[in-house]
Amino acid sequence: MVSSLAGRARTIFAGDLSYFCSEDDLFRFFAPLGRVLNVSIARKNEASLMYGFVEFESLETAEKIAQEYNGYLFMGRHIR
Repeated sequence: MVSSLAGRARTIFAGDLSYFCSEDDLFRFFAPLGRVLNVSIARKNEASLMYGFVEFESLETAEKIAQEYNGYLFMGRHIR
């Protein structure tokens, strides 16, 4: 999942999401871990492409989540 974008970005890539995962689902999952500024799921014609991005207020939070939550089971899938 979660790999940091552009080296020291506060945004993480969340891949292999459930087809049914919404922005709200991602927000509710990550919000207890750190202050979330933005969540988006890539879509094509309203259908999820099964990946998204989560932006955090803190670089440290984004880096910690990128390391600790890679492969974490979320909505029946191991996010990467």
